[in-house]
Amino acid sequence: MTIEELKRKIEMFPTPYFSQLRKNNEIEEFFEIRHIAKRNYSNITAEIQEDLDRNKKIKLGKNDYIDDYKIDSDKKIEYIIRYLKYAILSKDQEIILRIPTEDKKIEKIIGMHNKDLEKLEKSPKTEDLEDELNTLVYKLYKIENKDVIEKFLNTF
Repeated sequence: MTIEELKRKIEMFPTPYFSQLRKNNEIEEFFEIRHIAKRNYSNITAEIQEDLDRNKKIKLGKNDYIDDYKIDSDKKIEYIIRYLKYAILSKDQEIILRIPTEDKKIEKIIGMHNKDLEKLEKSPKTEDLEDELNTLVYKLYKIENKDVIEKFLNTF
């Protein structure tokens, strides 16, 4: 998998992870929560709000909440918040959140996502690879005055 493919997979959370577990028959039961966005969002920083009865709901923005009795654990809340982090929503767009009923399946999906985030973090950065490649080319062609070449290349 290329770095770009890994980035796309991470940003599509939870769909590729959920689909992989469904394909492997590891998720049999799930439920859906439907929500219509009250405004445009991108990369939502959702918050957990708790009422006086200790019921939790997820705040997307001003007067925009996901509140469902099926969100009955901190793992489900974490899953939804992570989903929203990567979501881009338009006003009045309906989103359908597919959530495994078992918290251990949610933990597995989040764990798979975390592993991919670690892989991405450990992958070499483009700038580092370019510097390494430039050094090899300079050595190959016995170029000693790198500054002149780098100055020339930076004009583009």
